[in-house]
Amino acid sequence: MDDIGRRQHRPLVQAAKPVRGLVYPGLTVAKSDGTGLWICAGRTDAAVSTAQSSGADVLPVTDVSGMSVGDVLAVCLDDRTTQWTTISAIAGNAVTISAALAGNVAAGAPVAAIRWA
Repeated sequence: MDDIGRRQHRPLVQAAKPVRGLVYPGLTVAKSDGTGLWICAGRTDAAVSTAQSSGADVLPVTDVSGMSVGDVLAVCLDDRTTQWTTISAIAGNAVTISAALAGNVAAGAPVAAIRWA
């Protein structure tokens, strides 16, 4: 049992900035080259304000406060999967995403912007 406990509490290690995973500010991920840590510097939760079709690359959201260009964005698609992309621009209450939507998104669907430092 002790061995299982130790294995479950291994530190997270990654070579590049994490691009998946719903995390909260303060979570750290060790850089695999030993040069330091990736730290979740912020998370902003919002919702899609109007439904969008597959292929759209601009996503209207209820609130962009706390979101920044370069943040990792998690979008809940209608098929209940999560699309991971990056915010490439913000204008008004809409974010431009680096990868077009892979499926339809309903109004009210959750989104989360995660910033790593």
